[in-house]
Amino acid sequence: MAERARLGAALLAALAIAAPARADCFDWADAGAILEQGVLHGLPPGPVHWRTGRLPFGGVHMLSAVELRWTAADGTERRQTLFDEIQDGRPRLSVAGNRLRLRIAYCATGGPCRNVTLPYAWNRATGHFAGATPAAREALADACAPGPGP
Repeated sequence: MAERARLGAALLAALAIAAPARADCFDWADAGAILEQGVLHGLPPGPVHWRTGRLPFGGVHMLSAVELRWTAADGTERRQTLFDEIQDGRPRLSVAGNRLRLRIAYCATGGPCRNVTLPYAWNRATGHFAGATPAAREALADACAPGPGP
């Protein structure tokens, strides 16, 4: 019995060591990922390239990520992850005035879905997009670092 307990503890320890530090971050290289990309125009930094990725996460839920890429005035490429969470559906990006809008959906199990729009505004001081509402700021704070380039 003690031997079995030691083996179980050793197995759990091995699994914990092998687990990635942020297992909840989107894996852009996953063969099952649904990837989309495009370009948005009309935003302060100039053309903004975007990519979205989705992976099934049980039921209608999807682990989703939205990443932006643009060239700064000094010629360096910048990247920013806006969103890296569980949601339901296909993330959609649009431009409204000088703001970027991300539309996502949250669905209750067996219940109705709720569409949410997260607005982001260009922050000249930091050279990145900033959340324009508390929910958008929270999504940015929870997002993982940008993934490997496309």
